[in-house]
Amino acid sequence: MGHLDFRGKSVLDIGCGHGALSVYAAQQGAKRVLGIDIDSMRVDFACRNLEVNYPEFSSIISFHNGGLEEVTEAFDVALSKDSFEHIDDLPGMMRSIAKRLNDDGVLATGFSPLYFSPFGDHGRYWKGSRRIPWLPAILPESALCQLASRRRHERIQTASDVGLNKLTPAQFRSIIAEQGWNVISCETNKGSRPAMRVMRALSRLAPLEKYFTVNIYACLRKPAH
Repeated sequence: MGHLDFRGKSVLDIGCGHGALSVYAAQQGAKRVLGIDIDSMRVDFACRNLEVNYPEFSSIISFHNGGLEEVTEAFDVALSKDSFEHIDDLPGMMRSIAKRLNDDGVLATGFSPLYFSPFGDHGRYWKGSRRIPWLPAILPESALCQLASRRRHERIQTASDVGLNKLTPAQFRSIIAEQGWNVISCETNKGSRPAMRVMRALSRLAPLEKYFTVNIYACLRKPAH
């Protein structure tokens, strides 16, 4: 997301968490930033952090505890960091984002780890101190849900019950194409570590792509229709 030009732009930070990305957008010259998140504790932290550490942006940034459906403004840029792998109805979410973008508006998103990649379960099935790589690729979803049910002491029936949507790179590309988003950039396995270079090489083999794609970073322009 570092290549985006925020100068003079209105920005919607979806799933803002503690507000770091909202502050970054303001620091880069955004004229208006709204951060939204359904986690009230994170929004409270973001508000306190803004007040104490970034008072110079108090007239530019605001935070709201709620969902996208409550947003009535239109924005030049929508941001989403580490949330697309958790959203049940991602196609519906992306259509909702498009409705809240101005003409020629841009969506920038980055998320990881993907479900079938190493540690793509986000530790939500297995809560031990030692995590098992490629767990969702090794065991069927039914077995993983049984494991999670025992460890969480609650009934887990699907990956959705632990906040995972099992998104693959191919599915993400399909959503973009079907909705008519214009791809400005779309990169996978970003990172400079040697292990990431290996992942990039292996992910280029079609049968291995979903198992070796850890992250996706995309910049998309609003569909014309």
